[in-house]
Amino acid sequence: MSLAREKTPTPCSRAGRILAVGLLAAWMAVYSLLAEGAVTASLDRNPVRMGESVRLIVTIEGGDNAGSLDTTPLEQDFTVLGTSTNSQISIAGGSRRAVTRLLVDLLPRREGIAVVPPLTIAGEMTSRIELEVLPAAAGGPGRDVFVEVEVEPRTAYVQSPVELAVKLYYRRPIINGNLADPRFDTAQVRRLGDDIHYGARRGGIDYSVIERRFAVLPQQSGHLRVAPIEFIGSLADDANSRFDRLFNRGRRVSASSRPVELEIKSPPPGAPDPWFPARDVSLVESWPDDGPAFVVGEPVTRTLRVTAAGVTGEQIPVVTAGNIEGIRHYPDKPVIETTLENDMLLGVREQSIAMVPSRAGSFTLPAVEVNWWDTREDRARTARLPARTVRVEPAPASTGAPTQTDGAAATRRVEPGGKAAGDSDSAVGVAASARGWIALAGVFASLWLLTCVLWWRDRRRRARPRRARGEQATESPSLRKACRHGTPGEIRAALMAWARTRWPDDPPRGLQELAGRLGEETLAAEFEQLDRACYAASAAPFDGAAFYRRLAPVVAPPARRRRARTQSLPPLYPDESLARR
Repeated sequence: MSLAREKTPTPCSRAGRILAVGLLAAWMAVYSLLAEGAVTASLDRNPVRMGESVRLIVTIEGGDNAGSLDTTPLEQDFTVLGTSTNSQISIAGGSRRAVTRLLVDLLPRREGIAVVPPLTIAGEMTSRIELEVLPAAAGGPGRDVFVEVEVEPRTAYVQSPVELAVKLYYRRPIINGNLADPRFDTAQVRRLGDDIHYGARRGGIDYSVIERRFAVLPQQSGHLRVAPIEFIGSLADDANSRFDRLFNRGRRVSASSRPVELEIKSPPPGAPDPWFPARDVSLVESWPDDGPAFVVGEPVTRTLRVTAAGVTGEQIPVVTAGNIEGIRHYPDKPVIETTLENDMLLGVREQSIAMVPSRAGSFTLPAVEVNWWDTREDRARTARLPARTVRVEPAPASTGAPTQTDGAAATRRVEPGGKAAGDSDSAVGVAASARGWIALAGVFASLWLLTCVLWWRDRRRRARPRRARGEQATESPSLRKACRHGTPGEIRAALMAWARTRWPDDPPRGLQELAGRLGEETLAAEFEQLDRACYAASAAPFDGAAFYRRLAPVVAPPARRRRARTQSLPPLYPDESLARR
């Protein structure tokens, strides 16, 4: 019987553990020192109007006790309405993070530029902030609730965004209510961010304000009317006791904004085709991480990314890299996105292209350009990637059996009689090996053919319900109604809605692409006239009924088209007497 001896840690291992613990403690101390004192300041809105309050947010990272904030420097340009504190502590992965926010509500004292000076808090100093204070807007002071609409700019190009702000002013708490969103027949509307809450003073009365912002994209030139936006709800009445306030149902109120007229201009002379208005456009390209290395037969992916401010991703035109003889291009499906950045639409279109060289040599990739209209400077501009020259290397040689080069024959042993040793045996072996490979190849070919047949049958079975759904999707009473009674903009919207129903997985992005999918060359000219009627102010009147008569045979369900062709055939026996004979 043997007894296991207890292993005693050596001095070296004990010293290593102490060193590791010391290094960890030092790292945590440095991290806490770096985290402490990270202080930032920001405003929840900029600009504001005279009489409206704004909130200053001071954020302290890494400290539980933020201390007190001296608001005396703010009183030069603001009236301090009140302060509050919000603290958050989170623990994740064993690390602790504390964030403290000081909220200061300010009311500007004058129009122009109001300055939030640097403030000292938790031993750190914030940065200087300038606030633009606009003149007070005309409102309905004295009323318990009223609605205002602000639009900027009042004159814009077609498909260029117009910023619209809806503001609800109320004196008493809102128990319930509904504030309508703007609606247009010839414009698209997108919501910008969340509701903003702040206070404002009108006619010596303090109001609470709820502001909603939208981006309006006009789709037709001419006059665009912002209809009155209505609020319907209930405001709390005065209650003398707590019991009365508990069962207070409030007083029913309603308010509407004044209508606003906008002027939407057609594309100016010299505008890019296709029309692409934006505030800013950037065009960049990217290659594999290790750089483009072109080899014959090997694909290289080139990615073109267009980022445009003030538009949606769907408005960005198609980006092409140009065709090059000797390099085949295989474009992938583009990635289209629309996001918000600083309460502004930001469209992105990313196109990946696989480039496969077919021969070696030097090639010049042509320049890539995106023509657009700068709505801020009101002029045409071009985002451009310059041409670049690439070198395509030949494909590497195969690593098969060695071949004879320079006319030198392989050394062989020759037996008496002039016959090379092993010639007969090797010939028989090669013939037998060849027969075996042929048989094996035949087996694999049969298995591959059987797999293709089974795959084809399964694909037909799976595609049958989709075709049935597609045939049902071609029914569109709304398209027929829009063509008979609607405006060109309504006809175009109904036609694109029908296309999205017909191809739900990959809808066409425009009328010209829709014409190509329908396979009707004559419709391309009809669709071009429809586009011109939608976007050109001086276009000729568009006959929607005649347009639908030419369109109906194409958009009808396939089964209905087959029945129509069957009914149009002449009868087999025109005379019944002949049939009886």
